[in-house]
Amino acid sequence: MKTLRVLLPLAVVLTLNGQKGAPYVPPPLPDPFDIPFPMDPPDPWDIPFDPGDLPEPWDLPLPPEDPFDDPFEDFPLPDPFEMDDPFPDIPSILPDPFDGPPDSAMPPLPPPGITPQSTGLSAAAVAVANKVQLLMPFPARLPFPPASTAHRAPTTAKRVCDPNAASELIVPEPSKGDVVFVDTCPWKVSGHVPVTGSPYKVGSANDGGAHALVITQSPAALYFLDLSTRKVSGSIMLPGDATLNNFVVSPDGSFAYVSSHDDSRFFVVDLMAKRIVNTLIVGASPSGMAISPDGSQVWVNCRGDGVINIIDTMTQSVIYTIQNVTRPTGIAFNPTGTLVYSAEAPDSGNGDIMVIDAATYAPMTTIPVGAIPHVVRVTPSGRFVFVNNGVSNSITMINAASNKVIRTINLPSGYQHPVGLTFIQ
Repeated sequence: MKTLRVLLPLAVVLTLNGQKGAPYVPPPLPDPFDIPFPMDPPDPWDIPFDPGDLPEPWDLPLPPEDPFDDPFEDFPLPDPFEMDDPFPDIPSILPDPFDGPPDSAMPPLPPPGITPQSTGLSAAAVAVANKVQLLMPFPARLPFPPASTAHRAPTTAKRVCDPNAASELIVPEPSKGDVVFVDTCPWKVSGHVPVTGSPYKVGSANDGGAHALVITQSPAALYFLDLSTRKVSGSIMLPGDATLNNFVVSPDGSFAYVSSHDDSRFFVVDLMAKRIVNTLIVGASPSGMAISPDGSQVWVNCRGDGVINIIDTMTQSVIYTIQNVTRPTGIAFNPTGTLVYSAEAPDSGNGDIMVIDAATYAPMTTIPVGAIPHVVRVTPSGRFVFVNNGVSNSITMINAASNKVIRTINLPSGYQHPVGLTFIQ
């Protein structure tokens, strides 16, 4: 009899810890990502503790230094309805929603311990003082003279003359070699003062009314005229070949700026030292001149080449030139120094007034006026601009706010070519 042999898988039985019958389980292979390498940097995410060991953040009390803690959480705030009235003696204009009639219907109550008699005022005076005035609607127009148009004085048929407020005009007479004094109340010529040469223009010395200045031709000079004695008290001689035609004085009375028409010279004269300190060359045929209210600039209209030269009085130099101006003549600043009004007088036809921004030197608009506008004057309030038109024989009145002509004053036919214009204060 043959023996049948069957091959079966061999089962290996090991003894583990002295126990028989436990199957053999080979150890797991190491994770290749867990095998350390000598050159590997440390794991930046490795932490020395298990996050699961920490308590939940919402279970922890907030520390005192918590930046999100409200520092005013325990700050007591008064109930607005329980606040004491800080002004119990002043009636309210709002009704009380909780009790009684409105406070405005109740008599004013004095503060505790104070009676109307103790303030030195009667009860009626205290009641008037405590009367509540409702606020005026906004905006409100507050008129201030002289710019206000809210009230106008009645027009009188005949001019009323007050001798206590009389002014005095000083007018040069080139053909007679003197200046004439004219009283404005009553109108009369009060005196003549001889001046060597041909006086061409008279103006204030800005020294408190003590002196007037007179420029003359043949010889070219600047004279000081004492207004109290009506006599020439001093002079400054300028170059003999100069043809002086205009001047302005600094607001503090320290310098005079004089133009020479034929040779375009511009003289800076120290009135204290009585001498010329500088000579500049400006455009051809300088005519109109104006100094800014703060004395920082002098604007010179040069009719010959159609430019306006702007001179800085600190550096005594031309800092800007406005080009392409049509035959400029008169020029004036407004009282605040923000606008300049310059007359353009073409050889034929009517002229105009150019309005210039004094800060940017840019022309803003033009206002048509009469033929050959000569002198420009702005009223002390700045409301109106007046221009005399030489050929049209008229005076144009302009509203400075709207830059519109509001009136043309035609002069009598016997008065031809007006070249002077001033205001009587």
